[in-house]
Amino acid sequence: MNLWYRTILPVAGLIALLVISLGFNYFLVKRYRHAYRELSRVTLDPLGLNQFAPEPTAETEARDGKLVIFFGDSRAAAWPSPAADHAAFVNRGVNGQTSAQAALRYALDTAPLRPDVVVVQVGINDLRVIPALGDDSTAVTAATATTAANIRHIVEQAAAGGAIVVLTTIFPVQTPPWQERMFWSEEVLTAVTAVNQDIRAQATDRILVLDAYALLVNDNGELADAYAQDYLHLNAAGYRRLNDALRDVLARES
Repeated sequence: MNLWYRTILPVAGLIALLVISLGFNYFLVKRYRHAYRELSRVTLDPLGLNQFAPEPTAETEARDGKLVIFFGDSRAAAWPSPAADHAAFVNRGVNGQTSAQAALRYALDTAPLRPDVVVVQVGINDLRVIPALGDDSTAVTAATATTAANIRHIVEQAAAGGAIVVLTTIFPVQTPPWQERMFWSEEVLTAVTAVNQDIRAQATDRILVLDAYALLVNDNGELADAYAQDYLHLNAAGYRRLNDALRDVLARES
């Protein structure tokens, strides 16, 4: 028995460590490959223009009723069209896009569609990388202000084209899983709150603020579990809640 313990157990322990090491390295390789693909995509197509046709389609040109565009990042890209009378919906969301990219992209792939309504959801990809700025409070403040300014620029472009803008506050987030937590800080939540305050202040008769944050947040200031696909994105129930509110907005503008 003693011989068995002295020989078999160490070998079993080494095998277990090897399996754990292989699993961890597989995880790291997958993460690296994903990051490399994303970097390559942004390098080759920094504004995400290759995802969409460069000119308005016959469907949008011959539309019956209002043309509503969903514009922004992955949260906009995943937003399903609601059932609404006398409205056609086109999605111009790009996964991973920052407000700076979206502000540059609007004139190139969205303005040519001559939308009647533009639903804007963007900003989290700027703010979630704030931890990379370190302890530089000036840089954090500047990043927050720049995000708010970029969103204002998107709104100005859409309004200048004659569209009614449905400007959504940035969706709440959850605490990231352990593998993401080293790249996270509470400053992200503070920045989201600050930008959302700026968004709410933009409300006019032509800029309609849909307070998505208030619709989706729980009592702890995070994205409610009932609406979460992951710590950043919504599930179908979350989008149903948003579409209920969006339909009310569109009905008032009919």
